[in-house]
Amino acid sequence: MPRKRGFSYALLGSVENRVVTPLPLYVHALGHVTRYFPYMEDLPPRKEPFVEIYWCISGSGRFFMEGEEPQIMRPGDVFYRLENERHYHEIVEEPWEYRWLTFAGPLAEPLLKSYQFPHRCFHAGQCPHELYMRLETLMREKTDYNFRESVAVICSILARFGGNDETTSPEAGLTGRAKDICSIHYQDPTFDINTLSSILKVNRWTLRRAFRRHLKTTPSAFLFDMRMNNAFKLLRNTRLPIAQIARECGFADTSYFCKVIRETTGSSPSGLRRL
Repeated sequence: MPRKRGFSYALLGSVENRVVTPLPLYVHALGHVTRYFPYMEDLPPRKEPFVEIYWCISGSGRFFMEGEEPQIMRPGDVFYRLENERHYHEIVEEPWEYRWLTFAGPLAEPLLKSYQFPHRCFHAGQCPHELYMRLETLMREKTDYNFRESVAVICSILARFGGNDETTSPEAGLTGRAKDICSIHYQDPTFDINTLSSILKVNRWTLRRAFRRHLKTTPSAFLFDMRMNNAFKLLRNTRLPIAQIARECGFADTSYFCKVIRETTGSSPSGLRRL
């Protein structure tokens, strides 16, 4: 019987390109893998230390930390290792699928430890794929803004370790997933509530009702605010051309972007930069 082939995907951050922007932490690397029998990997401490987190999607695996009892990771479980910790892991039930993320920097380990999560496998719920995909998008274009934004996404992933809105109600979970999808696609000018509803496979009125109940706004208004907030950040914190900022915030037409900025703030994009 032929051996099943696993899937392994990795995107390297500071592993290949050293980050020179002053940051409390930064993405080292991330990946998405599926393992089949037999599989085991030994991960010793590295010369350049980083912390590492795993989020199980399906199957199960066993983690062995030096001097500790083995731990089983099952779907929805997370596990992390701190800097200079050695461990190895092996498959228990196939297909073992998980996402992993490593990040480094002066505050990488202090930040992770400050959450006081159990230092063992523990249940956190469904893996937030949208946040990992958002990180991938940010890593592909290495700008100071993207480096800073990636810190916020890492913190969002860590926040999910403690459980997310899906643990409260289906509507709250729907709203949380919609927010994550908006954070990925807001730069696409064709992305709107109809596209969002299609991705989530729900009626647009169901989505509107969930947003009204949990966020006191509509999906369209939420998406608009996300685009405008990012536009304000780029206008005030970068010297990017206004046309480029418009594109990166989901506005295909620069003139319309300038009109919206003026109607919203009473000032032109250039005027905002001088404030």
